[in-house]
Amino acid sequence: MLIRNDSNGQWMVSQPAHAWVAGQLALAWGNSMFPSPSPRDEVVLGAILHDIGWLEWESRPTLNIESGLPHTFMELSTTAHLDIWEPASRIALPFGRYAALLVSLHGTYLYGFHNYDRDTPDEARRAHAFVTREKALQQTLFASLRADASARQLTTDDAVARNRRLLALWDRVSLAICGNATRERMFTLEAAGARGDDLSLTVTATSVGFTLHPWPLSIDALVLRVDARRMNRTFGDQDELNEWFSDSALESIEIRLAPVE
Repeated sequence: MLIRNDSNGQWMVSQPAHAWVAGQLALAWGNSMFPSPSPRDEVVLGAILHDIGWLEWESRPTLNIESGLPHTFMELSTTAHLDIWEPASRIALPFGRYAALLVSLHGTYLYGFHNYDRDTPDEARRAHAFVTREKALQQTLFASLRADASARQLTTDDAVARNRRLLALWDRVSLAICGNATRERMFTLEAAGARGDDLSLTVTATSVGFTLHPWPLSIDALVLRVDARRMNRTFGDQDELNEWFSDSALESIEIRLAPVE
């Protein structure tokens, strides 16, 4: 869950909806400076599915009693996160091995930043076990894909590492523009350039949307669309949030990305 504040109010944006925004970025990614993902369709699918483990939680979000708002993804306990992430790659697998591999790699990448010192002993053991299982699954998927002649060249260590990095970049940009990005009006990411070098990509919030510089997309500007729930209130308890959530309607938000003029 992301909480977005803009001129039209306060919005609840689900993790799968944010992942769809990452997918829209993936679909438009690539020009003479920034190479398109390859294999394009599978990588785009991986971007769209990367938060698929959140589907069940997002159908009944939990309340942060201190804020009176639904928990954001950063506020959940390790136990709750693992409940979400443990089945994610296996949920993605029926869509395809390459997409499931990217979902799994994204999960272990995120847990590379995990602060185990804040966990209970049981949480730390469970988190380490999750990473171990996912790495084993990744090796199985690598072997399966490399056994197919048509997929072998697309599943080299370098190719998959590049696509994993792209997914992380789209995730970061989407989190910023779907969430309350006005708190961080500018940040810089490293993006793979067409010559294999890293280029600094700066994301800046403006009064009408966001700019990316240098421009990494294949079109002149991009209007991202995402469904969200207009909130503009707080909740006293979980039952109150549940009742409101079941009665609330989804609305479409548009977010404009453009190059620096």
